[in-house]
Amino acid sequence: MRRAFSLLEIIFVLGLIAVLISIILPSFQGIQDESKFTKVRTELAVIQAALERYYHKFRDYPQDTATYQDVLINETAYFNKTYTDPFRSAEPVYEYHYYPASSRKYYLLISPGINRQRETDPIENVNPSQGTLVIPVGSDDIIITNLKLVE
Repeated sequence: MRRAFSLLEIIFVLGLIAVLISIILPSFQGIQDESKFTKVRTELAVIQAALERYYHKFRDYPQDTATYQDVLINETAYFNKTYTDPFRSAEPVYEYHYYPASSRKYYLLISPGINRQRETDPIENVNPSQGTLVIPVGSDDIIITNLKLVE
């Protein structure tokens, strides 16, 4: 005689599957965030190299923070596409800031990082006259700059 599964057995198996999925899913999200973090670091390094190449050619950094990638693409031909930040959705291009100081010129490239909240304020945390950037405690912002980093 063939015996069917009872409702209790089916509910138990479905509950077990749900528990296993809830254990596996967060680790998968962590792997995705790690790969995005690596992508951001790599792309910011490419943009930094293009900024330095631009500086050696023109003795200045791009001043227009909105179109800096277009300027780098057209003037240096160091890369041929616009890089986008996977941690930002509203303004997907990496954030760029230019600081002309009397003795040097500084730039700041920033991504909000895994928590998608920027903790480093490009106005309050930067002191161009001293060439320093104060990084807030606990910040997971990804920063590439020629400023001196101070924690």
